[in-house]
Amino acid sequence: MNVDVSSIGDLANSIPSLLSLPKKILIFTASAFYRFFLMIPDPIKYMIYTIIIILFFMLAVWFWFNRDTWLEVV
Repeated sequence: MNVDVSSIGDLANSIPSLLSLPKKILIFTASAFYRFFLMIPDPIKYMIYTIIIILFFMLAVWFWFNRDTWLEVV
């Protein structure tokens, strides 16, 4: 699915009464990161996804083995 990132900026400029400056900055930053992410080759993207999933499971295992510690706080 192709997303025209420039249309997000046009949308932000066309309705200035609805979008404040921090929202414009956020949209600009998100579109810049998205444009940069489109330049990354697919194998590297899959490697990044794999690392994120492994880190998520490592965090889940850490929470599981330390559940008595963080359950005391709740």
